[in-house]
Amino acid sequence: MNRLALLVEYDGTKYSGWQRQQKVRSVQGVIEAALHQLLGTEISIMGSGRTDSGVHAVGQVAHCTLQEPLPLPVERLGFALSGILPHDVRVKAAQYVRDDFHARHSAIDRMYKYRLDLSRTVFRRYFTWQTHYRVNTDILQATASLFIGNQDFTTFSKRNDAVYEHYRSIVSHCEWVQEEPDLWVLNIRAKRFLWGMVRLLTMAMVDTARGKQSIDDLSFALQARNRDYASPLAPAVGLTLHHVAYPEEFGLPW
Repeated sequence: MNRLALLVEYDGTKYSGWQRQQKVRSVQGVIEAALHQLLGTEISIMGSGRTDSGVHAVGQVAHCTLQEPLPLPVERLGFALSGILPHDVRVKAAQYVRDDFHARHSAIDRMYKYRLDLSRTVFRRYFTWQTHYRVNTDILQATASLFIGNQDFTTFSKRNDAVYEHYRSIVSHCEWVQEEPDLWVLNIRAKRFLWGMVRLLTMAMVDTARGKQSIDDLSFALQARNRDYASPLAPAVGLTLHHVAYPEEFGLPW
């Protein structure tokens, strides 16, 4: 077997996003550079999704194909890379998988979390959106159920017709949970997320909860399938890719 699956976490604050790009720092780029330094060969990795600039992950999954066997036990790969990778990126686990495993195409479920901090404490400033808005949390909670189900999310997505055949997504879970007195977390799950979708939905829900629009307005915007009704993007700092799930047949324990 020469295909590896990698479980990756990163603080996206200082990165242009997951995807490798010229002349900018990306998470994919620094992992590929570390693998090259450790193994002595050029290795390209593919992630389960392309997180935007400033977005974090605790459960990003990637795969790569090796030309030669690893020179160390696979369970030691993450430890070996820890001395090479920057402090804000870590390969948490590695495992051999079947050659037909694909980090993006094989995924059956993805979960994102968006953290909204109403207290503006300095200790959460790198991983939460510390908003100055007065937010009605009862309304915030009520907005989330609007997005559950198989719906067209054109309004709440960035246009990318070259990639998307359609803008539908099946959202299986969408809920705001209070984790601390002033910390609210959006948990949202779907097999497929569109470009900018979570951040656009988050801002639309916050705009509703601060009285800028009504819940009926929010529902109308979703049904309109028109980006003119969208709110701006919520800041990237609050968003984390939390988990990516795969069929049991691939044997990943993550």
